[in-house]
Amino acid sequence: MHIPVLKGMLGHRTFIIKEGNQYLFDNIQTLDDLKNLKGGQGSQWGDTFVLKNSEIPTVTTSKYLNLFKMLEGERFHYFPRAIHESWAEINEHPDLNLTVEKRILLIYPYAMYFMVGPENQRLHDLIYRGFEMAIRDGSYNELFYANPAIKEALIKSNLNERIVLKIPNPNMGPKTPIDRPEFWLELNEL
Repeated sequence: MHIPVLKGMLGHRTFIIKEGNQYLFDNIQTLDDLKNLKGGQGSQWGDTFVLKNSEIPTVTTSKYLNLFKMLEGERFHYFPRAIHESWAEINEHPDLNLTVEKRILLIYPYAMYFMVGPENQRLHDLIYRGFEMAIRDGSYNELFYANPAIKEALIKSNLNERIVLKIPNPNMGPKTPIDRPEFWLELNEL
């Protein structure tokens, strides 16, 4: 069994947008509404496939840093970033006229796992049992939500005040525990 270490937070996406373009998002209520705008992504990123699979128009480039200038130059309308990435990345580009969109939260299953080599089943079992115990007794949530970066991202993101648009992630393998809500970031926990 796989346990998403960051509770799938990588799949909770806010958008970096060009300052002054919030009006483009103010009336979005559905995924079809969002499809009238173009997102920007790295050409080889797993997220790109996820967006395109849901028929979200996506402009790509092979260079991560190009995305910020392309966004400011309005080659696309938004750059979906995990909720803990948006503000940090804007701060890394103070010379660009960028901000975080205020209303939309795009969610898709996206897991990051702690893996060990296949020859080390004993270590795998110990780690897995430890995660299961910490999740069951609540100590994992305590540790997760006390992390300063996660706490800041959740406060700044105002997730419960956003319109949630959900899409599938066909990249998630059969061992992804989609049916275990305690493994995932749940908005009703916040």
